[in-house]
Amino acid sequence: MHEPILTRPLHNGTQKLYRFPNNYGASVVQHEFSHGNKENLWELAVIQFHSEANEDYTLTYATPVTDDVIGNCDEAQIHYLLEHIEQLPPCPPTNLS
Repeated sequence: MHEPILTRPLHNGTQKLYRFPNNYGASVVQHEFSHGNKENLWELAVIQFHSEANEDYTLTYATPVTDDVIGNCDEAQIHYLLEHIEQLPPCPPTNLS
């Protein structure tokens, strides 16, 4: 089972951040603006880390996993998507500064 590196409040809900050795990860949210919130479901976005800092990331829409956010996910779907993100080819860190 994947464990988030960070869980924090966001927009009257929750955000969980996941990070994998390939420099990809996921932002998994359930809050007042997320797709599926009213049904107690989650929304996932693929993220790319740009350094060793866990807060240094951006959403990425350029992976085979998805070209957008994925809403209305239950726990099993989140686990499935995290498995696919973890298996992406490594992406070297980029410096955005």
